[in-house]
Order: sequence, then structure tokens, then C-alpha cells
Amino acid sequence: MEQTEGILMSRLRCLHLADLHLGWRPRELSGREEERRRERDGLLKKAVDLVLTPNSGIQMVLMVGDLFETHRPEIGLVDSVLQELRRLEKANIPLITVPGNHDEVTYNDSVYRQRRAEWPGVLVTNPMPEKVKTITLGGTAYHFYSLAYTGGLTRVTEPLREFPRVSEAGVHMGVFHGSLDWEAGERSLPLSSQGLAQAGYDYVALGHIHQYREKVVGQTLMLYPGAVEVFGALFQQVFRQPIHL
Repeated sequence: MEQTEGILMSRLRCLHLADLHLGWRPRELSGREEERRRERDGLLKKAVDLVLTPNSGIQMVLMVGDLFETHRPEIGLVDSVLQELRRLEKANIPLITVPGNHDEVTYNDSVYRQRRAEWPGVLVTNPMPEKVKTITLGGTAYHFYSLAYTGGLTRVTEPLREFPRVSEAGVHMGVFHGSLDWEAGERSLPLSSQGLAQAGYDYVALGHIHQYREKVVGQTLMLYPGAVEVFGALFQQVFRQPIHL
């Protein structure tokens, strides 16, 4: 590991994705609705293809909320998503999936409740922040902390400020689908950047905001990767370069 501009860096090469909103149905596209829906629902396959490209060097994938447009997507879509995620599992690529606010885990018929037993990698379901996994790669331990907003169980009357951190060597990473320093209602999971920094996290992978944003507080880098595709319009660069940590 090395110190770069105050941020702890290591050799992990990670693809940080959020807000794919698979299953979204476009409207008013002059007869191209079905074509656009298929394009959007194919985004995950493109991401997995990128990860599995020879010499990509990507060692881990973080899926930080709103993978689906709704908590109850079509069964065929879910099956195809699981098929793609199993490709990562077969290639021994660690995966962490966090539910968002569109595909919320609150409901009994949530895809994450119904298909939890067969979900590859780590599926976050705890309603309050806790360590969800430690993964060792290249001799470095990466400790991940997260939560899945759950109505009635996640206590967020104000921005979350208290976050856990184990006293073990390694890189400490938060993974949250929420609103950083912005109160947009409980279901948008307001988060305090000061609280995340005080926890001593090295990196915080965020989802929910559809634009690329980053913020540094103390020694902590917090980052929204932005949506791969904004509703109705593709970014010129479909996938940003994987984030080096």
C-alpha cells in the first residue's frame, strides 16, 4: 500500500457500479421503447464482460444499489441477472450487492428476499451499519461496512453519523446507497460525510446520485460513480475506468 494525496491506496482494482435500474421501461421514444429497454437491460452483461476481459485486472465488483428499477422485477430479468453474477462467482471475482431505494429490501416480495439463497457473493440485508465482509486479496485485508435500508428497522431520523470499524489492519471501505450530506427523506438514506470520515474509512463507495461526484474529508475518499446510463440517454463513455484503491 502507498499514501497518495492523503488517501490510503492499495493495489485493489475494483469496478464500482450503481444505479443500473434494470427493468426500467422508457416512454415516448418514437417506437424505440423496446429497443431501449433491451439496451438498458444488457448493461450488466457489458459490465461483466468488461470484468472478465483478459488482462482487465479487475479483482472485485461493488454493486451499490438500484440494480433494478423496482423491488419486484420480472422473473426473466432476475434470472438473467443471476446468470451474469454467477459468471463473476465462477471466475472467483468477489461481489458485494447492496439494495437501493428503488429495489428496496423492505417488502416481503422484494427480489432480494425471494432470491436471497441463490444470490452470488455478498448480499447486504442488515438494516443498520455493520461489517458485512472481510476479503483478503494480494495479502491485504479489505473490510467492508454496509447496510440495506429497511423501512421500520433502519433508524435515520437524521443523517447517519455512527459507523462501525474493526480494529484490524487493512483497508476499510464503506458501501452505501444513500444521500451524502443531503436530506432527501428517510428512504434516500441520509449520510454524514463527517461521520464516515470519523469512522476511519479509507474509501466509501456510494450509489443513488446519478452523476459522478467525489468528496474527500480527512483521509476518506467518498465517491458516486454516476449512473452508467441516465434515463433515456447514454453517457458518451459507457463505463468509467475501474477505480484503483
